[in-house]
Amino acid sequence: MSLFARIASGLALAAAFAAMPAAAQDYPNKPIKILVGFQAGGPTDTLSRIIGDYLTRTWGQPVVVEARPGAAGNVAAELTARAPADGYTLHVNSMVVFNVYPAMYEKLAYDAKKELVPIAILTRTPMVVETNLQVPVKNFQEFIGFMKRDGAKTNFGSPGVGTLPHLAAELFRIRMGLASTHIPYRGTAPFADALLKNEVQWGVDPIGTAVMQRDKLRVLAIMASERAKELPDVPTLAELGYAGMEASSAFMVTGPIGIPKPIVERIATGFGAALREPQTIERLKAVGLYPDPMTTEQTVKFLADEEAKWVPLIKANNIKAE
Repeated sequence: MSLFARIASGLALAAAFAAMPAAAQDYPNKPIKILVGFQAGGPTDTLSRIIGDYLTRTWGQPVVVEARPGAAGNVAAELTARAPADGYTLHVNSMVVFNVYPAMYEKLAYDAKKELVPIAILTRTPMVVETNLQVPVKNFQEFIGFMKRDGAKTNFGSPGVGTLPHLAAELFRIRMGLASTHIPYRGTAPFADALLKNEVQWGVDPIGTAVMQRDKLRVLAIMASERAKELPDVPTLAELGYAGMEASSAFMVTGPIGIPKPIVERIATGFGAALREPQTIERLKAVGLYPDPMTTEQTVKFLADEEAKWVPLIKANNIKAE
């Protein structure tokens, strides 16, 4: 970024900040805590720490990331719902916690729609259909032929029941009329290990994960509206004649319901600025995360659209959390 561009960006942020109400101008005046629902080193933890580094530099207050694993992210979500609604406790999580889990869990200790406020979508990463190299296919057409013949003997994996890779794989399997058994794992790393060991033969993954393991996997198709520059030779499902199966993994930031709107806007603006910084973008893409910051209004619409896609699939196929 040129010196002129940096100065212009700084002036624009300063002007926007000056126009904010006093409540937002005073925020933050003490350390901020970001809760993540999985062990340190996973994508939500990494995303939070990278953004936290930027916010610490620009907001002048420490941003501390705290892992509170358990119940597929629900422990951290409940802790967030119970926190004071002042903007100093936030939660970075997959969008499924907000708009998919309520349809999968018979009972949760919190009500996401009533106790959490969606602040901003942070990253959105297209999904891909992949196999390990031991599956005797070279392309998508051969994979479908193989699955039509022997699919009932195969397993497909995911990082857990109700995760986007699981739901996207179910969408693909059902629309394609394939028989295969789902094997859920406790996270991305165990699923990846199982796929490489041929404990499961195929699955759906965010494109970033597939790119980082491209020499160990065979990526067959991308579940997006257009090809990805990282995998230019991989066709989309729409190109192959199977439209309507777009899927992406999205991470978001939420907080306790009741945070004053000016502070919600301040948080969304800060996270969005982090995700537009070239250094932050480079760090995130290096670990397979694709920045796609949204405003709070855009986030609300996106979540509603995704809920309309996934909840009917969950109910029609009786997908329940374990």
